[in-house]
Amino acid sequence: MVDSQEIRAAFAARLNTSLDDAPGVRKGRGRNTDLQAALKKIGVEASLQATNKWLRAESIPEKDNLRALAGWLNVRAEWLEYGVGPMLASADSLAAGVAENRPARDIAAGQVNMLAMIATPRSRQILERIAMAAAQGRLTDDDVELLDRIAARFESAPVGNAKSRAGSYQKLREKFKSND
Repeated sequence: MVDSQEIRAAFAARLNTSLDDAPGVRKGRGRNTDLQAALKKIGVEASLQATNKWLRAESIPEKDNLRALAGWLNVRAEWLEYGVGPMLASADSLAAGVAENRPARDIAAGQVNMLAMIATPRSRQILERIAMAAAQGRLTDDDVELLDRIAARFESAPVGNAKSRAGSYQKLREKFKSND
């Protein structure tokens, strides 16, 4: 029989390993504060005391928080909780989650962070705002339709043609300002 303290210690080790690669999380002092602040940004309400207990192997988060945490860290929830399987989710498993029409926060809230890492700082801020609205359930059907049209436009645009589209970007900004 496995001791519950061993289970918590193994979880804390996996959590700390994952946090080593997390953007904006310090490696030493301050890690707990960074973790709690990052979770708050994605809509997870966890106290500093709770996150401190996770890091010190005193407790393990509840399932919902654990899934959101795994998503933000871009790791598999099963790996984070139990150490089962590979640490990182495969692209196929993420695509399967999308194909099943599961909400983005259930697939992996952290996948937005992965996308944001390859985006410009300005684009990253916009993506994070969209992710926050989605995590809080504030996206309407009209919002999703607009995002779908934007994504379709990106897919049809030639690669590396962003500079020639600068004028159309300005038009899009004006439409957003006028709520058109």
